Amino acid sequence: MNTFYYERQVVTGSPIHGVFPVSSLLAPLFSGLSAGKLNTLHEICWWTHILLIFIFANILPYSKHFHVFLSVPNVFLSRLDPLGKLPNMDSITAR
Repeated sequence: MNTFYYERQVVTGSPIHGVFPVSSLLAPLFSGLSAGKLNTLHEICWWTHILLIFIFANILPYSKHFHVFLSVPNVFLSRLDPLGKLPNMDSITAR
């Protein structure tokens, strides 16, 4: 996706926003394509990427990787004190 963006910007002479170290190495492989074809390929790759994310997000709750997302609220909402810890009595600790 970024390779087609990078090469389209080079072909049209537009400024490149961002740093694309891998895409800048792969972009010359597509130097013979027109700006329109590069734009079409960029859009196809972008939509494919988004659709794959949506598919993965819908499959995730039924997979074994669901614990990755649930670990964040679990850590955030966990207790800092161990279970069964009793508070110190003021009459004992005031000596």
